[in-house]
This record gives sequence, structure tokens and C-alpha cells, in this order.
Amino acid sequence: LEQDAASLRTDLDSAKAQLASATTALDDERAAKQAVEDSLAAAQTQLDETRAGLEQDAASLRTDLDSAKAQLASATTALDDERAAKQAVEDSLAAAQTQLDETKAGLEQDA
Repeated sequence: LEQDAASLRTDLDSAKAQLASATTALDDERAAKQAVEDSLAAAQTQLDETRAGLEQDAASLRTDLDSAKAQLASATTALDDERAAKQAVEDSLAAAQTQLDETKAGLEQDA
């Protein structure tokens, strides 16, 4: 009976040692899992901040693009107006030249 009790104590001590080892391993796994979860949370936060910055940049770029389009339309209209004014001057000059030529011809004929 004493031998059985000693064997049971040995088995109990062994089981306690295995339990302590398993508990330590479980604690280590939990700590490692928590570290991974913390890293994931930090990465998600950084991703969210980056995304928000990019969305803000995109909105600003859209505004700048719209402004540039409006300026281009205005410049195109101004260019068209300048071309029309230049054509009107050229037409007036051609008409004046024709009138001058006709006047010269009339004077030469009178002389």
C-alpha cells in the first residue's frame, strides 16, 4: 500500500509538472496571440489613416482639376475672342486696302 501511495505521489507530481508546463505554454501562446492582435490593430489604424489621407488628397486633386478645367475653358473662350477680333481687323484692313486701291485708280484716271 505504501508503494502504491508513493507511485501515486510520483504520478501526481509528474502530472503537476506537466500541468505547469502546459499552463506556461498556454500563457506564452496567449501572449504571442495578443502581440499579433496588437500589431494587426496598429496596422489597421495606419491603413485607415493612410486611406483617409489619400481620400483627402483625391478630393483636393478633383477640386484642382475642376478649377483647371474652368480656367482652360475661360482661356479657350478668350483665345476664340482674340482670333475673332484679329480676323475683324484683317477684314477691315483688306477693305481699306481695296478702297485705297480704288481711290488710287480713280486719281490716276483723273490725272
